[in-house]
Amino acid sequence: MSAFTQDQLAALQRYLDSLEPSTRARGLKYFEEGKVRDLECYKRGVGVRANVAGSQYRMYRVKLRWVGGEWDGECSCPMALDCKHCGAVALQALAEFHDGAVAAAEPMVTPVGTDAKPKPKPKPVPVRAANAAVTVLMADRLGRRLTAAEERAANGVDRLFQVHRTSAYVAEQLLEPVMNLRAGWGWNLVQIWPAAPHTPWEAWLYVAAYLRQHKNACPPALLMVTEPAEVDALTAQWQRQQQVEEWRTWLQGAAQRTETEAAEPTQLRVRLTEKGMQLEWRKAGAAHFAVIKANAFSQLTAAAHQGQLRLDVASLAVWRIFYTGFDSRAFRAYAEPDTARVLNQLLRLPGFEERVAGPEGEPLARGAERLEWRIETGTGAQVDYRLALVLPDGSAPPPALTVVDGTPSLYVTAGQIFEGPPLGRLAPQAGPITVPAEALETGDGLTLLDRLGVPPPPRIADRVRAVRLRPVLSCSLKKDTSGAGERLLVEVRAEAGDGQVFADYQRDLWLDRKHGPEGADALTRYERGALSHVPGLVETLRLAWDGYEKKWYRRAAKNFAAEFTEWLATVPDTVELVLDPLLASLRGAPIEAQVKLEVEEAGIDWFDLRVALDVVDTTLTKEELKALLDARGGFVRLGEKGWRRLEFKLSEDDEKQLADLGLNARDFSSEPQRLHALQLAGKKAARRMLPEPQALAIERRASEIQTRVVPDLPAGMLAELRPYQLQGFHFLAYLSTNHFGGILADDMGLGKTVQTLAWLLWLRALPDFAGRASLVVCPKSVTDNWLAEGAKFAPGLRVRVLPRGSSDEALKAARAEVDLVVINYAQLRGLEKALSAAPWHAAILDEAQYIKNPDSLTAKAAWALRTDHRLALSGTPIENRLLDLWSIMGFAMPGILGKRAAFAKSFDQRSDPFARTRLAARVRPFVLRRTKGEVAKDLPERSEKDLLCELEGEQATLYRAELKRARAALLNINTSKELDKNRFNILTSLLRLRQICCHPALVSEKAAQAESTKLNALFDVLEPIIEEGHKVLVFSQFIQMLDIIRAEIERRKWRHFLLTGDTEDRGALVKDFQESEGAAVFLISLRAGGFGLNLTAASYVVLYDPWWNPAVENQAIDRTHRIGQTSHVIAYRLIVKESIEEKIRTLQRSKSALAADILGEESFTRALTLDDFRFLLGE
Repeated sequence: MSAFTQDQLAALQRYLDSLEPSTRARGLKYFEEGKVRDLECYKRGVGVRANVAGSQYRMYRVKLRWVGGEWDGECSCPMALDCKHCGAVALQALAEFHDGAVAAAEPMVTPVGTDAKPKPKPKPVPVRAANAAVTVLMADRLGRRLTAAEERAANGVDRLFQVHRTSAYVAEQLLEPVMNLRAGWGWNLVQIWPAAPHTPWEAWLYVAAYLRQHKNACPPALLMVTEPAEVDALTAQWQRQQQVEEWRTWLQGAAQRTETEAAEPTQLRVRLTEKGMQLEWRKAGAAHFAVIKANAFSQLTAAAHQGQLRLDVASLAVWRIFYTGFDSRAFRAYAEPDTARVLNQLLRLPGFEERVAGPEGEPLARGAERLEWRIETGTGAQVDYRLALVLPDGSAPPPALTVVDGTPSLYVTAGQIFEGPPLGRLAPQAGPITVPAEALETGDGLTLLDRLGVPPPPRIADRVRAVRLRPVLSCSLKKDTSGAGERLLVEVRAEAGDGQVFADYQRDLWLDRKHGPEGADALTRYERGALSHVPGLVETLRLAWDGYEKKWYRRAAKNFAAEFTEWLATVPDTVELVLDPLLASLRGAPIEAQVKLEVEEAGIDWFDLRVALDVVDTTLTKEELKALLDARGGFVRLGEKGWRRLEFKLSEDDEKQLADLGLNARDFSSEPQRLHALQLAGKKAARRMLPEPQALAIERRASEIQTRVVPDLPAGMLAELRPYQLQGFHFLAYLSTNHFGGILADDMGLGKTVQTLAWLLWLRALPDFAGRASLVVCPKSVTDNWLAEGAKFAPGLRVRVLPRGSSDEALKAARAEVDLVVINYAQLRGLEKALSAAPWHAAILDEAQYIKNPDSLTAKAAWALRTDHRLALSGTPIENRLLDLWSIMGFAMPGILGKRAAFAKSFDQRSDPFARTRLAARVRPFVLRRTKGEVAKDLPERSEKDLLCELEGEQATLYRAELKRARAALLNINTSKELDKNRFNILTSLLRLRQICCHPALVSEKAAQAESTKLNALFDVLEPIIEEGHKVLVFSQFIQMLDIIRAEIERRKWRHFLLTGDTEDRGALVKDFQESEGAAVFLISLRAGGFGLNLTAASYVVLYDPWWNPAVENQAIDRTHRIGQTSHVIAYRLIVKESIEEKIRTLQRSKSALAADILGEESFTRALTLDDFRFLLGE
């Protein structure tokens, strides 16, 4: 039975029809592909929710809500509203709750511009013989010829019936024509029918059941014309029997299987024996370690796989090192390849000293003395040399169990571990090593001795000649044989001090050159240490081997000069470089230049600034200087002069002064930089680097600007602006007069809204006003604030908040009927096409940090708006990443900060300490920012503001249900006496209504994950306060609500404090808050923190939920507004519009006689009359 009424299903169809045709088509595709998951109806038809698998493996959460007789769609994808995912969920809901609904939905995707024609009635299916082939029956059912794939599958079923119908099992490969299996499937036997099918169609029904059970694919049309009920009727009993047999087999095996008990705590160690490593264990309670036998090792492995291996930390590390998965055993011989890895970790890493023992089971001590190689010369007709590891006194160490190579090498005996020299691939564990003199008395033999750190024996010491080899890299540029550019050719060789070449480096190997025979008694030892740098240098320069040229090479591409110069800096002194003249120029000193500036007018208030270079090198032409300047410090190829680069001779003070102008020497080029007079005026750099007449002209122009645009307040403005607000209005007028956009970046609470309203009225009064509406985009929580402020301060301005879910037509109507349309950022994304297509008189982004991410759909939608005037309102436009400001200015003044890549390069805070200074100078003419401290003299000591928000979704549904119950209870009360009897119940209902306004979780645990409009509004208020670095108090009478707020604050990692009636050391908590640096939020229970606290470190207060008595609220605000407070205090009340909260606020004002009573809620609510309750619960 459907969970929805017929009206709801009909509305769901209307919702699908309202979607864009392309959105409907994509939603239908997602539905048909089965991407809708976990569909469920909740709250008895209030809504539908599901997950939809999107692109790139992302899963989106979709909710369809039943509101006011229609459906609204919300999604977690970037589109947010009424997207293709919402359409797919709507189709899935129709499919599951309404027979035939999907078929009814299909005509929605009829292409625009075509007529949706009714489908012709299907042709009657011919009557066939019972033994008719599947190919014939399928064609009949489809009413058309089969495709090649369909015919192949149907023929496959027919052949199965003809050849294998009596077989109990068939090879899986025989199903290939039906399932289109990939090549290589084996001949596994599968059972597809319990007994021989009687007809080809019956065989197909069995195959269809197999396909469904194993989720294999076949041509979809064949399954579409096969009734599931027909398949089920034939196969249900057989499948049931299969399930019974499978479970019986599994249960029998499970009953016979002995469950592995959780192992007792165990310790592991490794004992080194004469032959190898033995893993041992000591179980809980055992006195000694014991050998782990093969069966026990298998048990340990099984316990590890089942997560039941109970080991201490050191033992677990031993297990992870020792156990390698494949071919793991409890014993490893020293000769096995993996043994060296295990020993290296056990013997070198700290923490394993007690986990490695010798043959007798005792820990191995570390030898205090280091072993060294010693060579002895034998006697006799055939001389041999004996190499041995010995102690410093020449005595032999104890016999070795094994020797582990490394730095240092480890010589492991039965009781000690000695550190030793490099082994040089020798194996000294068996004792001294004998080497024939004829082999050792060679150049290679001397190289081995050199690596072992052993001096030549006296017998040959006088015959040894040491030759130190140095690497030489000869680099040259040659024209590429392919004719495309140039190639760097590098010849790498090893030379002696006299220039004789001994080896060449080719294909990652040193190849010795042949030399003439040495004297009969001469021996040469080549010192090759410096050659070790060569492989790394070749790899870093990305050289490849040219077998034809017998040289290393790479192409000299665009960035070759910079890359080669960086590489040159890495070449050590022991490597000799030979560079041709062109390459040698890259090592030359840069051309130093003094900076001079020149300007010329480029329009009203704008100047083109150029750089004039003063260089010492008089051989450079103007064209070459221009090329060097345009390279911005990079290398320039100046013909036969080679590569040269320019370097400005600037002190740190010079760079700071340029930054004050918004300039960076690294950005200088021959192209002029256009700057506004306000960017140049009053700057030390301009006066010092510009000719005096030009500097004076700029100063005059800037002073004229300050007084040029100072209009009077428009007649329709009822507010009396404070001096700084009037200045802000003049700034906005200045922007518009000069066709600029800009940012009003005042601190929160300084009246950005009222300044903007004055500006809008002034714009509409100008002679060139074309009558178009203006647009405000703001967070959802402040849309009603614009409506209220407009009605209060500019009543002549017709303001309309566009309702949630409004269509393009509703937007069009609003533009025609009002002066100012207010929408939220979700609507900006959802209505992007309609908004960008419409011409606006002015577009204002309130809390413009919502578009700080330039990759977001929100930012892109804002940039696309067509408008005569642009304004961004934000208290924190440049507090975080500098890219945030680029994104906001991309709306306010498109293009003023250049392209994103160039901006990121020019204003990189990590490499440029003046980046923020330069950016502030660049935007100075278009940004006005005042902090509370700067305008304190113009502010009252305290101001209060109500912020309205509107309930939505599940929160609104809960509220309406509770309100209905409260009204029903009040309906039967007619006298004051009856009211007194029922006062408690009525007040309880009022309490629940207030709690729902705060968060649905306060009245229902099931609603813990529900969305709260007021909670969202709170963080819209807190975010700019925290980003500006201020402290704020948040009061609520509900401790559970404070916990919910605290959880979100912790998620955002803000510094915060919490004070409730359970807080013990209040004084220490308050002191910590008062003295802590930076932004912080203090969450306070209204009952616990309304009295006796001095919290003057905060200058903002938020009353999350209204108190019955305003005197109690005033006490809360006075926690910060008291002696010692040096800042203007701003208090915000969060009020849910058209709710019990808004009526409480009205009632507060009307009950003025009780305003001075601070005894608490009881005194106030006791004075409420029957008429008061009827007002509170009325329409």
